[in-house]
Amino acid sequence: MYTEEQEALLVKCRELADKVGGQNKAAELLGVNAGTLSQLLAHTYAANPARQFEKIAAYFAVKNISAQTWKEVPYASTYVSEAVCDIMRLCQAKGGFAVICGDAGVGKTKAIEHYISAHPTNTVMVTVNECFARSKSLLGLIADTIGAPHEKSMDAIWRSVVNKMSDGMLLIVDESQHLSMKTVDMLRSISDYFKQRDQTVGICLVGNAETASKFGAKSSALAQVKNRTKYTATFATAKSQRSDIIKLFPPIKPGINDMEIDFLLRVARSEQGIRGCVNLFSNAYDNENISYAGLVAMAKEMDLQI
Repeated sequence: MYTEEQEALLVKCRELADKVGGQNKAAELLGVNAGTLSQLLAHTYAANPARQFEKIAAYFAVKNISAQTWKEVPYASTYVSEAVCDIMRLCQAKGGFAVICGDAGVGKTKAIEHYISAHPTNTVMVTVNECFARSKSLLGLIADTIGAPHEKSMDAIWRSVVNKMSDGMLLIVDESQHLSMKTVDMLRSISDYFKQRDQTVGICLVGNAETASKFGAKSSALAQVKNRTKYTATFATAKSQRSDIIKLFPPIKPGINDMEIDFLLRVARSEQGIRGCVNLFSNAYDNENISYAGLVAMAKEMDLQI
């Protein structure tokens, strides 16, 4: 016989299994053997179950704490997110290049994630770093993402990628400030390939301010890319709007919490950006004090430069 507390844990285990799609997956999350969990649920576990129930109790204790913490708004139609989505929408519809630049934490990535969730079948994103600055490395990353076969030579993998892509697609390259100019020109050739066939593939480069500065040098490759760049936009944290704060933090009400709204807006317009603002509010909420004084105290504790 199990104790009342242990029986309550088994009820939670059954609910978890229903939620995640089976006992095996639930056992993996709980950190117990799948066979052990099955025997516990069937009340046939022969050994002392105390240790197993300790693991299960620890898992649900953490989840209980997590449930009480601040849950970030999945998506808010902020000034930046709406503008970014509009640019991606036009780039996808018309093809060619779009360049979206912005300060760190301004909200570009959230907007991209939202756009992809709304267009999952014909929008692809790759996030690059210095390892993917060259064309072949980037083509390999794109091939992995879209399920195109890998080839040894660069021309073969280029053909593999374009053969897997289709009319009306949008390719988003995040952190694209890491790309070399030759690699950007290679991306231009993908867009041209479809244009020559009266089809459209949009290429959207997203990155920091350095992304835009790449278009300041003089080169024939650059001229080719600039001629195909239909939209270029730069977003700064200083442009964050008061309405953004209201949308991002529902517990803060205009007319009641104006001091809190103004302070959070000040944070969002600083180098911390929207991301830093969300982190601040989350910590203050978990500290059970989202008043003006609580936000200021948390900002000092986090050593935010505002």
